[in-house]
Amino acid sequence: MTLKNAVKKALPAGDTARTLPFGIGRGLSLTINLRAGQISTYLGFYEMELNRHLRRLCPRGARSFDLGGHIGYDALILAKLSGSEVLSVESAPEYGAIIRENLRVNPRFENRVRIVDGYVGSGSEMPEPVGGLVTVDQLASDYFVPDFIKMDIEGGEVAALQGASRTLDERRPNLLVEVHSLALEHECLEILLSHGYEPSLVDQRRHLRDHRPTAHNRWIVAAGKPGLSVESVS
Repeated sequence: MTLKNAVKKALPAGDTARTLPFGIGRGLSLTINLRAGQISTYLGFYEMELNRHLRRLCPRGARSFDLGGHIGYDALILAKLSGSEVLSVESAPEYGAIIRENLRVNPRFENRVRIVDGYVGSGSEMPEPVGGLVTVDQLASDYFVPDFIKMDIEGGEVAALQGASRTLDERRPNLLVEVHSLALEHECLEILLSHGYEPSLVDQRRHLRDHRPTAHNRWIVAAGKPGLSVESVS
C-alpha cells in the first residue's frame, strides 16, 4: 500500500458537513468527502494562489457572479468576503443540489446566494434557443449588475465573455477568469483588451498543486472600475 493510499484510508469516509479550519474559507461548512480528493479544500489549500486576488477584487459591498458554481465553495467565499449578494450559475443538476445543501449548512449566507441552473454563453451558440442558456448581460438585466465576476466554466470562457459585452463596457466589473487552453487564454485576453482592461495572468502554485485535467490551466485577473478601490494586481 502506498503512503498516499494509507493516508486516504485513515481519513473519515463519507460526505459530511465539515467546518473548514484554515484558509480563506475558515469557518464555512462544506459537505465534502475527505477520501474523494477534497482534503485540500478542507485544509484551505484549494486554489490558494487566488486568495489575495479574491480579497482585492471582491471587497466589502461588492455584488458578485459566480459562474460555474460547482459545490458552492466559491459562492460562499465571495459572500463571506463581500457581505453582499452572490449569483451562482451551475449547469449540472447534481452540483446544483450540492450547492443548495452547502447553503443550508451555512444559514448566515443562505439568503445572500441565489442559484441559477443554466449554461453561461454568448447567446449565439446554436441556431435554435438552447434550454438553460444564459448570458452575463441577461443575468445582469434579470438580477443585478455585478461588481465582480468569477468564471470557471470548463472551456466556455470565451463565449461567456462574448455574452458580457454590455456589462464589461458599462459596469467594468472586476474579473477572475479560469482558462483551460492556451488558445482560449489568448482569445479571452483579446476580448478583455478590447474592452479597455489591462489583464494579467496567475500561474498555478509550484507546491501542493491541485489536480488539473488539462495541460494548460491558469487564471486571468482583470481589475475594472476604480470605484471599488481595488489595488492593482500582478
